[in-house]
Amino acid sequence: MGGLPPVLLPDVWVEVTGVEPLRPVAVSYQRPKSDTVRHYVQAGPPVDQNKPVTVTIQSVETNVGGQFTVVYGPWTFEATAAALGPDPSGRTIEVGRTVTRAEIEITVHKVTVSSDETLVFYNLTAPGDFLGPPSSPVRMFFKDGSFTPGLPLQTDPGGDLVASFPKLPDEVSEFELRFGPYLWRTGGERKTVVPLPALSSNAARPVDIPLSPPVPIAGESLAINRLSVNSSGFSVGVATQSGVSAKSAMTDEPEVQVRDDLGNSYPPAAAELGFGKDESGEPFFRDAQFSFAGPLNPGATSLELSVSNLAVFKRGPWNFKVKLN
Repeated sequence: MGGLPPVLLPDVWVEVTGVEPLRPVAVSYQRPKSDTVRHYVQAGPPVDQNKPVTVTIQSVETNVGGQFTVVYGPWTFEATAAALGPDPSGRTIEVGRTVTRAEIEITVHKVTVSSDETLVFYNLTAPGDFLGPPSSPVRMFFKDGSFTPGLPLQTDPGGDLVASFPKLPDEVSEFELRFGPYLWRTGGERKTVVPLPALSSNAARPVDIPLSPPVPIAGESLAINRLSVNSSGFSVGVATQSGVSAKSAMTDEPEVQVRDDLGNSYPPAAAELGFGKDESGEPFFRDAQFSFAGPLNPGATSLELSVSNLAVFKRGPWNFKVKLN
């Protein structure tokens, strides 16, 4: 369509034969490049080292200019473990270390290095209000200060979490794994009142209303800095007041509740969260937009927001040095 290349989507139908039964067969994926999808199929070990293992991709889904299409194969790949032999550059570094900070315990069990990629196997335990990382769960730092973010995979059959990195450069003899930061739900509810200017809500196009000064959310380094109003609803913008050092954040669940001073409630419609990254790749909360359905009552002079989706960053550190030699 219009010369646009097809975009591969993560939905695939994969069958594996010649291995020990493992159901369901878990398929995870990464997108290392815009035109590449790398799939990982978690299956049991080969039934026989001298008999072939067959991986068959029955179908893939593509997106060409907004048109979604299922393309049927099959595409069949066959290999015998004994014939392939071990990866000549493959090795396993047993790490077996645990770091506990801010009630989060991380254990790195091992790192496997191959000619294709580097995998980090680890476990994480945290209390019930733990929300997880807002982006890559672990970054790999090198001596020259450069770093590579890891891509998360599904839990492997042994119960570990797995992060994937590209093949290590030949000159690398050691690196440091840095985990986090992690988001932690704070609980409780914050209420704040936003004054409304005299404005008709019948505008066909959104009308942006900057709030100056921003309206702070009680007890947080967050503030409501704008409203956007149109004929079908409105949205509320929230931004951090402390930049990359922000400790406070917001989540998309539970939702923000809104009621005007006339007693009208407005159902939530959508939530968009924005996270930035500092020069070391560490994420921080930047802003958010919460949308609500239904035109604003033209007689309302203020909105009361009940905010219970607050979180804070736990930044550790959880660092692990790994030597290859």
